[in-house]
Amino acid sequence: MNTSPTDERLADSGPTYRWAMPAWWLPFSTALLLFMVVCGAWGAPRMIEKNGWPAALFMAAWFGAFLWNVYWWYFRVAYKLELDGDTLRWQAPLARGELSVHSITGVTPFLNTQEQIPTIRAVGHRSIPVFARGDLSSFLARLNVINTAVPDRVGGFSGFFDRAGSRKRPQ
Repeated sequence: MNTSPTDERLADSGPTYRWAMPAWWLPFSTALLLFMVVCGAWGAPRMIEKNGWPAALFMAAWFGAFLWNVYWWYFRVAYKLELDGDTLRWQAPLARGELSVHSITGVTPFLNTQEQIPTIRAVGHRSIPVFARGDLSSFLARLNVINTAVPDRVGGFSGFFDRAGSRKRPQ
């Protein structure tokens, strides 16, 4: 049996491990999106009336970008991960799913760039982008014990945000 590199407990001993964004993230992002909708809905008619069709095109593009962000941040980007045995459960604000850790083929940067969004890739499952904040590396280390295709830490530019977010402040 393998042991967890972070705390020497047996990897398949049954405890559930969790990683999550800070509690303030979801209400803050929701308030920000609602503020954007109110401002856009309030300003769009005035802008179009004053400036004509160029403003209408701009507002159409603005609302399109807004909807694109809602799709990604509320349906695709996971803000909670939970490892229960060899099952990984993920949760976005308006979507959730689960997959076997053995089906994970790797953790790569989102769109193969060095952004701060590592993405869990698995066979037979859509990719799971994870906003790297906090101590995601210790969670990945637990996944690595079960499946060595999962790196044991967040790499690249994402790794900086992972390490910076998990630093303990002196008391």
